[in-house]
Amino acid sequence: MQDPAIPDTERWPTTVESAVEQLLAMLSEESKSTVREMPEEELIHCHYGLGMAIRNEFGLWKGNKKLLEAACPAGGHPDDVSMVIIRALWVWLRSKQVIEGVYQTLH
Repeated sequence: MQDPAIPDTERWPTTVESAVEQLLAMLSEESKSTVREMPEEELIHCHYGLGMAIRNEFGLWKGNKKLLEAACPAGGHPDDVSMVIIRALWVWLRSKQVIEGVYQTLH
C-alpha cells in the first residue's frame, strides 16, 4: 500500500488535454452538466471546489512542473493553472453538446 504522503506522480496529467480527459472520467454527469451550463464569467466560482480538487489531485502544489508549464508557458501559479484546466473542460463540454445537437438534428 502506498504512503498517502508520497504523491503518485505517474497518475498526474502533463498536458491540459490529459487533465481534461482525467476530469471527464472522474466527474459525475451532474457535475459535468453544472460546469457546462455555467456562463464563462462564473467559472471562477469553481476555484474552491473543482479547482482545489484539480490542484490537489494533479500535483500542482507538489511539483507537477510539466502541467504547470503546459497550462501557463510563461509561468503560472497553481491557481491560474487550475482555472486554465477548468476553462478547457468547459469548452470541451460545450463543444460536445453542440456536436451532439447537430448530430440529433441530422437524424
